[in-house]
Amino acid sequence: MLSPEERRRQLDRYGDGYPASLAFYGQEGPVQYGPYPTEELGLPPAVVRRLFRDNALAWYPRLSAWADAHPEEPS
Repeated sequence: MLSPEERRRQLDRYGDGYPASLAFYGQEGPVQYGPYPTEELGLPPAVVRRLFRDNALAWYPRLSAWADAHPEEPS
């Protein structure tokens, strides 16, 4: 079990990586993904939604209360 400080560091790390991942999958054009220059994939919004939202809801069913309050995220 993580200590509160370790949990906070882990959440901060996820929070830092989320925008880069969302841009990589959902936008088009060049991007710096970590230390690597690459091209964004430009996947359709429905696919990005499946990757980031629907999969999380399937893996963590208790997130359904959050999903009910945020039906359009991520866009």
